[in-house]
Amino acid sequence: MKLIDVYVAEVGRHLPAKNREDIEKEIRSMIEDMLDEQTGGQEPSEDQVVEVLTKLGPPDKIAESYQPARYLIGPELFPSFVTTARIVLAVTIFFSLLGMGVSLGKSAPGLDSFGESLIEAFAGLIQSLFTSLGVVVIIFGLIQWFAPKVKSTSTPWDPRKMKAVPDGDRVKIGEAVTEIVFSALAIIFFNFFPQYVGAGFINNDGSWTIGLVSALTDSFFRLLPWFTLVWGLEILLNIALIALGRWQAVTHWIDVAIKVLSLAVAYAVITAEPLFGFTEQALLQAGWPADAAQAFAEAQPLLYTLFRIAVGVGMAAGVFDLGKKLYNLLLKDRMTFASIEG
Repeated sequence: MKLIDVYVAEVGRHLPAKNREDIEKEIRSMIEDMLDEQTGGQEPSEDQVVEVLTKLGPPDKIAESYQPARYLIGPELFPSFVTTARIVLAVTIFFSLLGMGVSLGKSAPGLDSFGESLIEAFAGLIQSLFTSLGVVVIIFGLIQWFAPKVKSTSTPWDPRKMKAVPDGDRVKIGEAVTEIVFSALAIIFFNFFPQYVGAGFINNDGSWTIGLVSALTDSFFRLLPWFTLVWGLEILLNIALIALGRWQAVTHWIDVAIKVLSLAVAYAVITAEPLFGFTEQALLQAGWPADAAQAFAEAQPLLYTLFRIAVGVGMAAGVFDLGKKLYNLLLKDRMTFASIEG
């Protein structure tokens, strides 16, 4: 009947072309079987056809039942997405409000100028929030697409295939995605917006002025490719961990290699020329008051010494963490195996 043809064609319209024809035949056969049961093999009336099609439901719903669920971020990743988005947006709001204060401080006297600066700063805040959220969504979408372990599947669940995963081998998706997001932001920020890493001075002498001086030196930019390499490797490792769902021997050894590389880069930071700093002349050229420029420039050696000490403490913690990992990989597992054999 024409009504059946229209229904089947409407279902097919919502299906991919590669399997449309087979599904249409299956649906048509199902409708005919239902009608045969209802009419006893007699020619069905239009009312009977309508009744059967009504039981089946709208064509688009029938088409959905023949396709996997489609979403950008699936239910398995969504809780981690929400947690990560909250953290990233909170950090974005903090730095945006800081920048808003600087922008308002730079505005000229007068209510009109202050209002314009306030509107621009608020627009910048909204743009930053959308940009940050967009980065998080894109990262989670890529993980959903390339990590089959976190996709929903229609494969029947078999309890006999379950394997116990030791607590130390479980992957915390929220932590892994947070590391991915902040590593990606670090790569973007330091490679494309390094000019915003600096120090400024606000002086109120009837009008607000600010002198922003870029802090990063040539030494930093010589090491930047190595920083980017470490961040990029950490992103790839965390994506692999999310896809696998657990730590495995190969991912443990990749993590060891990244930790060794990170320690080497940290050592280069300590032994290299200062990665950041300000000269009194640069501060004066940026509009800093002479006394503030002199005091800040004189404090540079102490500030960088404290920075090197912090990096050294981080290296010590990294060496301890690396040693513990190597012990677990090389000795602990062998001792456990030997005790089992004994």
